[in-house]
Amino acid sequence: MLLGWRWLNRIAAIDAVAARIAAGDLGQRVPMRGHGDEFDLLADHLNAMLERIDASMEEAALSLRASKFHIFRTITLPLLAPGIAASFLLLFVESLADLGNPLLLGGNVSVLSTEIYLAVAGQFDQQKGAALSLVLLLPTLTVFLLQRYYISRRSYISVTGKPTGGQIFVKEPVIRWIFIVLTLLALALVLMLYFTILWGSFTVLWGVNNQLYLGNYATAFSRGLNAILSTTFLSAVATPVAGLIGVIVAFMVVRRTFIGKQTLDFVSNLGGAVPGTILGIGYIVAYIGAPWIAILIVYALLAGYLASRATTRGWAALALLTAVTVAGYYLNWTPILLGQSETGWRFLLMAAFLLLALLGAAFAQPG
Repeated sequence: MLLGWRWLNRIAAIDAVAARIAAGDLGQRVPMRGHGDEFDLLADHLNAMLERIDASMEEAALSLRASKFHIFRTITLPLLAPGIAASFLLLFVESLADLGNPLLLGGNVSVLSTEIYLAVAGQFDQQKGAALSLVLLLPTLTVFLLQRYYISRRSYISVTGKPTGGQIFVKEPVIRWIFIVLTLLALALVLMLYFTILWGSFTVLWGVNNQLYLGNYATAFSRGLNAILSTTFLSAVATPVAGLIGVIVAFMVVRRTFIGKQTLDFVSNLGGAVPGTILGIGYIVAYIGAPWIAILIVYALLAGYLASRATTRGWAALALLTAVTVAGYYLNWTPILLGQSETGWRFLLMAAFLLLALLGAAFAQPG
């Protein structure tokens, strides 16, 4: 039911945009993002978890004449609890931070996501947007903490012998056809969405003049070429960096023991529980000016950590810290010689220190 309602919102939002275009109301550009397509990511996540479940437990339950529903309720569903909880958290956060649907279809009804957007983009009041973001953060953070508390109180592993592998397939015709029909309906909705976008890209004016027109692509690859290249470049740069940091953090949390391990685990997962609107406001407020205090604190912590990890002798650690500080001071002249921004180089050095600290912590004592 939730999925159908979100798809109705998506279709209604498309119709509303078409009506505004037909009326010539293009003065205000409104970012629209629906979440009807989130279920495919959740399905992939749960599918991977189902493939990792050992089928021997289900086979043993079948040999004891347990019903399929009893097996699903007592074996499959408990093992899927972490994935279901994570999926629920993702859907809750995305629904709470949804901006396009309430902004276009809400009418006189105000929600926090639209008020935050209007405060920043319309009134240019970042402080008001930050205050409203804090209110929006409370329910998402509450759900995130409840999810972690519930998951941490239980064990979700199967204690068996050597894994036998294999899968148990549903052979009952009625159950199979019910799931096949539901899957085909979901697939039809996804294909309808992409077909509608593809069809609209070849029309003169969507919903008004549906004649074949290729000028949209000429405009996209001329005036929009810089945006396409910038998006591709940022994605190509951010993906390996984020992936590397994610692998290092996961390795440290799972395989190593050190002070602050639980805090690192909590903070690393907190980004998934924070709506994108709040992250955007945080970036604006934090980086509207040069955050030199934050840079100094991070530098001092990381430099001290590197010095303490490099040697156990106090004088050697002090010498190493002094050498790193002097080297960093002289590196400040590098941007001037190369014609680059000093702020950008300082952020680059801070990122290098952070990466070195994570790599050093990865070699801590194993747990």
